[in-house]
Amino acid sequence: MEVQFTGVSQRSPNSLRYRYRMQGVDRDWIEAAESGQVAYTNLPAGTLRFEVQVARAPVDWSRPVNQAQVELQVEAPWWQRTGTHLLGLVLLALLFAGLHAFLGRRQSRRRRRLESVVAQRTEELREKNAELEQASREREQLLTQLAHQAHHDALTGLPNRRACDLFLESAVERAEDAGTPLCVALVDVDRFKPINDRYGHQAGDEVLAQVAAHLLASLQHPSVFVGRTGGEEFLVVLRDMAREEALPRLEQARMDIAAMRLASLGDDLACTISVGLVQQASGEKPDDLLRRADERLYEAKRSGRNRVVAG
Repeated sequence: MEVQFTGVSQRSPNSLRYRYRMQGVDRDWIEAAESGQVAYTNLPAGTLRFEVQVARAPVDWSRPVNQAQVELQVEAPWWQRTGTHLLGLVLLALLFAGLHAFLGRRQSRRRRRLESVVAQRTEELREKNAELEQASREREQLLTQLAHQAHHDALTGLPNRRACDLFLESAVERAEDAGTPLCVALVDVDRFKPINDRYGHQAGDEVLAQVAAHLLASLQHPSVFVGRTGGEEFLVVLRDMAREEALPRLEQARMDIAAMRLASLGDDLACTISVGLVQQASGEKPDDLLRRADERLYEAKRSGRNRVVAG
């Protein structure tokens, strides 16, 4: 705002001096040598009073010639008004509420995405674990199968030569330590080569499988071990049995096999076995037992086959 002021003197107009102030704005009176105008900017809101005094030179402001004043009511600009402040607070609160809601929704979306990723990764891990467990089970099954194959005959399912040697060695040590009887028998299929030559190897394999099955069925006992040592020869280990008890068991097995018929080969094919049976002597080793059993086996062959010879 601008304020113009002047004083009128007919007698000595050039001797007039002025001072003015805006209460609430100017700290003190401001002197001016002549009339004029003053401009104010950025006036504070509220009630203001502009005052001006005039005096003759020499100046004595305690006795001014005249004075004037103007009361002003300055309205605050819209941005400084209480309503605007309240509206601003409301808008600011709404802004914060909206920002909070936006951040909350974004956080919720992130959490859902994270939960989805975690669930996906968990499912992938579960599938991987299931695959690893399945692979582990398959590996165990394969190892079990390989171990079985390493110690069992593929044709008859009986323990093979290696397993026979290990079992016989263990049985001999056990019998020596416990002082219990032990019998060993070697079983050989009679005239097996003519069967192979006449009916073929497939028929020979069936004969061996049937003989193995009948030996197991006839000699079924927790203390009896039956294995195939190779070709048409089988090993029978009878733990905790003396020769007197083992002999009738082997005789029964011999008779069962002699009564066996293989009608699937086209006619009533029969076969017999020869058996050499020995009982372990004190301190006798596995090789010695097998040698003596083999001697009894050949004795059975020389005596006409289809018999058990005990020694």
